Amino acid sequence: MKTKTWSLTTRISHWLLAIGFTVAYITGENEWQMNYHYAFGALVGGILFFRILYGIIGPKYSNFEDFPMGISKQIDFIKNYFSKNQTYVGHNPLASLVMFSMMFLGIFTAFTGYLWATESAHFLGFTFTEEMVEEGHEIGAKLFLILVFAHLAGIFADTIFHRKTGTLGSIFTGYKNVQADASKTNAFHKIFSIIWLGVPMILFYLAFGLPVNERGNERENEEEDEWESLLYPDKNSEKSPMNLIVKLTKNRSNVDGTSLASSSRQTETNTTVNTESNSIQSYAQNSQYYTENSNDEREYYEHEEHSKHHHIKREHHDYDEDDD
Repeated sequence: MKTKTWSLTTRISHWLLAIGFTVAYITGENEWQMNYHYAFGALVGGILFFRILYGIIGPKYSNFEDFPMGISKQIDFIKNYFSKNQTYVGHNPLASLVMFSMMFLGIFTAFTGYLWATESAHFLGFTFTEEMVEEGHEIGAKLFLILVFAHLAGIFADTIFHRKTGTLGSIFTGYKNVQADASKTNAFHKIFSIIWLGVPMILFYLAFGLPVNERGNERENEEEDEWESLLYPDKNSEKSPMNLIVKLTKNRSNVDGTSLASSSRQTETNTTVNTESNSIQSYAQNSQYYTENSNDEREYYEHEEHSKHHHIKREHHDYDEDDD
């Protein structure tokens, strides 16, 4: 026997929530995709806000009164999880806790994203700093992603161990293979469903037109500006990979050339100084050498002259003795 569990609006909002969070999370890192991030983030926040209201005024199985989130319910669910007799028409205890947490955490993440996008620092008398808003938004998005994986893991486990219940199929058809009271919607629920789906679409459209807040990319932009100022002094220069390579090569060549030229000039200066010093030293040594040689030669010639004169005088004396 099949029992109607989820209304059409609940199923549509479920899949819009899944698509919205996936796209918002993927597009949150690139500046050129930030408008999509704003739009899908607003869509998620709007859907979750009305889902909380639906949990208060909604029909059976969607109402929070049907969420078994107590500690005793959690313990009993874990102990008897593999029992074939344990069935839940709506959410099981762990799924109820995960879904309830996703609703409020998703709204918190969307709200901090709105404050960050609009650069709003004040809300209901509270003042928020830029760091508080940005960190809160990032932490909320990461925690929400963890809850999404927990939700998927629960569906996977339920499909394996409680296949007959048809939990996975109920997300598409709205029916589970259990015997219980069906979920019934009245006129008020139907009117609320139109608002539930319409308002998030309006928020989606309005958020897409928000101006892109570049504060999250200030550090990256500053680094890019520093590189561009170094590589492109002329703002009209063409920016291409080849120009980057050429400019980097030229800068490297200029640096190396300057270093080589400086080293060459220093070497030439040192060589000139050393050459002049060697020349002066060599000249002094040569002058001393020539002076010493000149003195020796003069002494030698004087000695020769003296010896020659003495020899002539001696010969003359001998000649006089022979005449006698």
